Formats: sequence, structure tokens, C-alpha cells
Amino acid sequence: MKLTRDEFERIGTEPPLELFLQGIKAEETREKYLRTLRQVLCKILDEILEGDFEQRVEQLVKYGRENPDWTRDLLLNISKKLRQRTE
Repeated sequence: MKLTRDEFERIGTEPPLELFLQGIKAEETREKYLRTLRQVLCKILDEILEGDFEQRVEQLVKYGRENPDWTRDLLLNISKKLRQRTE
């Protein structure tokens, strides 16, 4: 297989949620991942992100691109909270 320069196309113009879902073939898996993502963005990050589910996805991607350290800290804080729940 070979990809030429003429065949190369930028994928980044599609909404982040669509890009996320493109890689998931099985419908059951897609639904499970969407439920999990919705719970994280709308419940766990309720006071951090704003808007509906799709807007929160856009915000998370935007913040991640603009400030990778913020995203790292966010993920570490979620991990810390989950660890506290199991202690």
C-alpha cells in the first residue's frame, strides 16, 4: 500500500465527535463509548465544561490543543478522584 501526496487529505475539518466515532466499527461498542464519554463530559466535568454534549466535546478538544498541560492535569485529577473512590 502507498499513499501519494495527491491522495493525502486533511481530516481535521470534521467535528471531533465524528472523528472519534469513525474508528469504532461495532455499533454496541460505539454506544458504550458514547455513554462513557457523555458521562465524563456532562457529569464528572459538569463544572469545568459548558454547554450540551457536542459543545463540551468541542471545548475539550480546543483546550487540549491550546494547552496540553491543562489536559494532562485534567486527566490526572480525574484519575485521582477515581482512585479516592476505591480507597
